[in-house]
Amino acid sequence: MRPRTRQIRRRPLTVRQALLAYTSGSAAAELREHDKGTLESGKLADVAVLSQDIFSVVPSALADTKSLLTVVRGRIVHDQLAAPSLP
Repeated sequence: MRPRTRQIRRRPLTVRQALLAYTSGSAAAELREHDKGTLESGKLADVAVLSQDIFSVVPSALADTKSLLTVVRGRIVHDQLAAPSLP
């Protein structure tokens, strides 16, 4: 007789769940939620400005999202918003 196995129902994460896992969830895993993981005064923050509102687009359009500006440790490391420099 075959042993009974419990089936796990798999459901995809919502965009909100994925963002929280990546931000505050990662900070909690490092035991650093007191100084990072959410945008609050006095906390460390790496920030990305995205090309579209990831909470309102259809899931199939999420892959089209681009980073327009990325700030890491207070320094701009990627900037598509800046005016192109002249030669």
